[in-house]
Amino acid sequence: MTRIVLIDIQLHQLTEFKTIHKGFVEDFIFKNNLFFYKEHYYDKEIVEEAEVEISSINNWRVLDF
Repeated sequence: MTRIVLIDIQLHQLTEFKTIHKGFVEDFIFKNNLFFYKEHYYDKEIVEEAEVEISSINNWRVLDF
C-alpha cells in the first residue's frame, strides 16, 4: 500500500493523495504548476501515468508545528 503526501513547507500545509493498493508510485516530477508521477499495480501488471495541477488541489491541511 502506498500513498503520496505533498508538504508545502512555506505555507505549513500538506495534502494526501488516494491510497494505491497492491502497487507503488515513482518518477515524481514537478514542472511549473504540474505534478507528474507513475502508478504501478502488481495485480494488474499495468503502469498508469498521472498528472495533477497543483493549484487545483483543494484538500490541504494546516501543519501544526
